[in-house]
Amino acid sequence: MLVADVSVVIPTHNRLQDLNRSLASVYKQKRLPIEIIVVDDGSTLPVSTNIFDRGPASINYVLLRNDISKGANCARNRGIDAATGKYIAFLDDDDIWASKKLDLQFEVMESKQLDLCYSGKQIVTFDVYHDELLRRYSFAVPKFNDMRKSIMHQNFIGTTSSIMVKKSSLIGVGGFDVAMPALQDYELYIRLIFSGYKIAGVSAPLLDYSIYKEKSAISKSLRKGITATKLLLVKHRNKDYFCNLIWSQVIVILKKTVLRLRAYL
Repeated sequence: MLVADVSVVIPTHNRLQDLNRSLASVYKQKRLPIEIIVVDDGSTLPVSTNIFDRGPASINYVLLRNDISKGANCARNRGIDAATGKYIAFLDDDDIWASKKLDLQFEVMESKQLDLCYSGKQIVTFDVYHDELLRRYSFAVPKFNDMRKSIMHQNFIGTTSSIMVKKSSLIGVGGFDVAMPALQDYELYIRLIFSGYKIAGVSAPLLDYSIYKEKSAISKSLRKGITATKLLLVKHRNKDYFCNLIWSQVIVILKKTVLRLRAYL
């Protein structure tokens, strides 16, 4: 049995059914992780250790709980602190991994001595009834030779569910910023790249990334995005290529505004 020195960290909140599907995709990995850490971020019905009953016996299972919801940033940071693996792979509780994800990324991380490896993904859009509407492949590459300029131009790395990252590198930059209501992944990547950590991607679609077309969710996302953008710009205002960051975030907010308007038509 192939094993990767990887801790899987899954933050969850009131999504037990989705969580079970996400966990099942980890159990089916060609190369298994050494541990799975689920951080229950104050779910109304607390998550039980029974969720691990169908998992391979070789994996160490850890269930952590926040009595009240503190947000995904805090949950991920708690998982980082508890992790014992050399690498950490994050998985949102409504996303699903391809069976070769850990195997492929672990090999790339080791062979290229990377600090972070991201992957391609299938973006799966669901309607308000959670029926699948659309599926499309997505993978972005750095636009410029300078990784700093590239990350300030756009978040080419994407969702945390696509990444495998060295625990020591995460600790080195202080983990996720708990003050960010959104864009927490993007803000982390900016700090990693400007700190000189080595990052690369694999184009294979190694996860299904879920998007739900619910009107309330779209509105809430827009409000959080505007607040987070202000914090992002203030925090990184003295970095090189700051103008690229301003322009990229204006484009993101405009796109989200269009989505919100379409949802109400």
